[in-house]
Amino acid sequence: MPIPSKGKLLLAIGLSPWVLFAWTLPAGAQSRLSPVVGKEWIYTVQPTDTLSRIATRHALDLRRLLAINGLTSRKPLRAGQTIHLSDRHVPPPADGATLVINIPDGLLYRYEADSITIYPIGLGEPTAKTAQNPARWRTPVGSFTVVEKRKNPAWNVPPSIQEEMRDAGKTVLTQVAPGPKNPLGTRWIGLSAWGYGIHGTNAPASIGRYSTHGCIRMRSEHVEEIFDRVAKGTNVRIVYQPAKLAVDGNAVYLEVSRDVYRQIPDMKAHVQRLIRDAGLTARVDPAHVRSVIKVRGGIATRVDRGAPAPFPKSTP
Repeated sequence: MPIPSKGKLLLAIGLSPWVLFAWTLPAGAQSRLSPVVGKEWIYTVQPTDTLSRIATRHALDLRRLLAINGLTSRKPLRAGQTIHLSDRHVPPPADGATLVINIPDGLLYRYEADSITIYPIGLGEPTAKTAQNPARWRTPVGSFTVVEKRKNPAWNVPPSIQEEMRDAGKTVLTQVAPGPKNPLGTRWIGLSAWGYGIHGTNAPASIGRYSTHGCIRMRSEHVEEIFDRVAKGTNVRIVYQPAKLAVDGNAVYLEVSRDVYRQIPDMKAHVQRLIRDAGLTARVDPAHVRSVIKVRGGIATRVDRGAPAPFPKSTP
């Protein structure tokens, strides 16, 4: 909210500046620096399982779980059924930043010398409730620095949000004191883009959604960990990369997420251009590529020739 690789190729190409439910990918999902992080596996449904319970237990995004298995939340699971689970991602290039946020991923990547830690986040809503400026609440893209750190912050409600409260017929607040009703949670990390920052939340179910006024929202335990690890002056990059490629040995990975801010008029052409520019056209299976584009599950998936078909069907 406005308030404040040796032998390996990694490509993640986005657009600039705008070419700029509750779920968790665990903080602590760390790995040696690699073109891809995470894993995939097959899970057998247990008698008491539901889709949301499986997603929560394995720290997965429910919508991604549904997409890569061709499932819907309305259709119950059956004991003994197998489904495909994955938390594999292609990290965006750090380019000198310690924190990198990729808007279509809905993830924050914290880079250290030999590891990457991934956190789920909430981001700015795609369309504001105003015809004058429908994109006013989108999270901005760019390179920023940390300029402020506050524990248990008060929230000084910006005039733009006061106006929204007034239009919605709500009580207009000018300040919210620290505490359980404060939407900033327990920590505020202000960025050099005035009014924008990384902060906690009193609504953890909003993590993974695009519902903020442009801020980067995190679970309390995650933002507290970030707060303790970054100093003023830390570099932060916010990028918009709905399609990413990575090569690891003989494997070619493609990750395609939803184009939440509708910046890519033709995703198929965009991905084909990424593949061509990377010199990988002869190495990828066109059918695999089409499948990943169609699903847009936000999961790094092998698309090289000879790789298994993406997103195996769940079994009855």
